[in-house]
Amino acid sequence: KRTYFQQLLKKLRRLQPSSGTFEFSVSRANVFEDSFNEFASRSSRQIRPRLRVSFQGEEGVDAGGVTREWLQELSQKIFDPNYA
Repeated sequence: KRTYFQQLLKKLRRLQPSSGTFEFSVSRANVFEDSFNEFASRSSRQIRPRLRVSFQGEEGVDAGGVTREWLQELSQKIFDPNYA
């Protein structure tokens, strides 16, 4: 049982995000393109840490609100039928 439990802990540690943050900046006019370029150039391990998003030319501390706003704008672009 102990060996099984230790194996589970090791597996969980591998799945957990690494420490640090994944910081990037996007422009509101090109939210989709900028986000795609940021994520496409990174490995899955690099994007696991906490996200910190900023909008270019805007001040703001990302305590969750800016990331939430980025996700909302990104999802609107992704599901926009005119965007294809």
